Amino acid sequence: MKSKLVLQQRALVFTCCTALTLLLINNTSQAQQKERPNPADAVLKIEPLPPELEQILKNWETHSKKIEKLEGNHTRYWYDDVFQVEKLSEGKFYYEQPDKGRIDITGVEVPKGAQGQKRNKDGKPYQLKP
Repeated sequence: MKSKLVLQQRALVFTCCTALTLLLINNTSQAQQKERPNPADAVLKIEPLPPELEQILKNWETHSKKIEKLEGNHTRYWYDDVFQVEKLSEGKFYYEQPDKGRIDITGVEVPKGAQGQKRNKDGKPYQLKP
């Protein structure tokens, strides 16, 4: 008889634990299903630009339309903060209206003993590479 009583107690404890778990899961899921804001209802608010900036942008657009061809030289600095490396390259860029462009980049000979411009948190310069 004792064994039946123990089995009944275990079954009762198991049933209570299962019911409690289901109640907790139900309450948690209901709490997570609260009404969320609908992004489709959100209105995109754009602040007006200051008149001075508007004028600068209009002038830039007007003068940029007059450029048919443009080419020049550039220097590129690329920093790898993980390995503390600074890569230096030079090149040329070309642009032709309405939508043609090209950038040529080549490595630069790094003289011995040259140090990078960027420094790490200890003040040591990054290793300079072409």
